Amino acid sequence: MIDEVIAFEPPDRGPDRRRSIVELRRNLKIMGIPGVAYFGNLEEVVTLGRDYDGQDYAQKRVVTLYNLDFCNEIASAIETREQGKRILRFEALRQVFRDQGECYRRVGGPNYFVFMLTIRNQIDAKKIRGF
Repeated sequence: MIDEVIAFEPPDRGPDRRRSIVELRRNLKIMGIPGVAYFGNLEEVVTLGRDYDGQDYAQKRVVTLYNLDFCNEIASAIETREQGKRILRFEALRQVFRDQGECYRRVGGPNYFVFMLTIRNQIDAKKIRGF
């Protein structure tokens, strides 16, 4: 039922930072699952338009199911390649919705999608208002 997988895999901690992305790409290929795996955090790849391998990020068709599973609070900072720790999640989510709308206008497709977002509920109202 899933036509294509678009995945994001951040660098691992430890000496082999590429271990998980290599494994993910290999598993997609072995299982014959069409799609692409980007090396880097979703937030950084989507906002910069490329991953750590220099692979351009582009949405080619309407995505009908998003499953974004952030293991921390909505306003968590991520370590970026060039700018240190940054809070990019809200900017990235806005970009995902812009990309979805632009893709629909450009190539058509379904006029619906499901957006699942998992985050840890621990942010206070003052902090969220700042975003």
